[in-house]
Amino acid sequence: MSTRLYPSRVITPKGEETAYGYDTVGRRLSISNTYGTVELAYNSRNFVTSRIDGEGYTTRRFYDRMGNLTTYYPPVQWEKKESGYEYRHDFLERVVDTISPLQEHHRVFRNFDGDITSRIHPVSYALKGEEGEGTRYEYDSDGNCIRILYPDGGVERRFYDADGNMIKQVQPES
Repeated sequence: MSTRLYPSRVITPKGEETAYGYDTVGRRLSISNTYGTVELAYNSRNFVTSRIDGEGYTTRRFYDRMGNLTTYYPPVQWEKKESGYEYRHDFLERVVDTISPLQEHHRVFRNFDGDITSRIHPVSYALKGEEGEGTRYEYDSDGNCIRILYPDGGVERRFYDADGNMIKQVQPES
């Protein structure tokens, strides 16, 4: 009799078999089927740090002390030793800036409620930094997004009933 909580092997009605391997604390280390084997590695805080797929390509993830993802390397970037995606967080541990391997910033600003108030366009960020043009959002006192201001000057308006359900949306004119 096994006391394991997780399956070590699953066979579908069509006869396809998937095998699972675990370490002594129950973390899944491998998944194998006819397509190959996926291998996982963890850090001391149980976050997945490495994933090797069935074709041998490695994906890497790095975390800060708070457990926030700070860098993600897709297989191509990791194998070629190129830069990956970087993630920057605010003091409430929310992602506020994503930097792509091409050094494009996908920057967002949030209010204290966590609502996004602005998204800076990557090209504009490269030219003007945090003062760059982007999409801006306005909220009512209930946290409903009531207005979206687009970089081209277009304004989208949204109207809500007393329960917070959107009842009307006015798109900007083309």
